[in-house]
Amino acid sequence: MRKAIHHVELNEKLQQCFDLLDAITKTYRTYNVEYIKLVDAHPQTMDTFFRSFERECMVSFRMMDETRREEIQALFVKETEERQKKLEEEALKKLEEEKK
Repeated sequence: MRKAIHHVELNEKLQQCFDLLDAITKTYRTYNVEYIKLVDAHPQTMDTFFRSFERECMVSFRMMDETRREEIQALFVKETEERQKKLEEEALKKLEEEKK
């Protein structure tokens, strides 16, 4: 280090940090107030938006509505059977190769 930071400089930098945090806090609070006004003014639109968003998220994580339980169970059973069949085929192939 060629130069030590002086306490005055540290205090100035600290104040800059606090000023930035204050600005971020004010921006967030303003955004939040405006967002609440928007939701209150357009409840049906926001409800539709959030339901759509929730469905998209559920699809991304392969989560489905309770009404599709039987369909999903059938899908998982089919996937499990296919994977089990593949594992059995690979095990038989390996066993046959070991016999040779």
